[in-house]
Amino acid sequence: AGVIILPGLEIAEESFIAAGSLVSRNTKPATVYMGIPAHPIRPVSPAELLSGEEIASDTLY
Repeated sequence: AGVIILPGLEIAEESFIAAGSLVSRNTKPATVYMGIPAHPIRPVSPAELLSGEEIASDTLY
């Protein structure tokens, strides 16, 4: 939803990008990214990944 990823970058498995973010560098696995430019906000725990719960609901701006 309105995310911009600059050419040549890689989005790691299980990383999450918030709406409206600009990704200007490669991401790390299991991490939430947000902002312009996108920066890591918090790691995503294995329990969150397995539960299928909404990842962004607990992320603060």
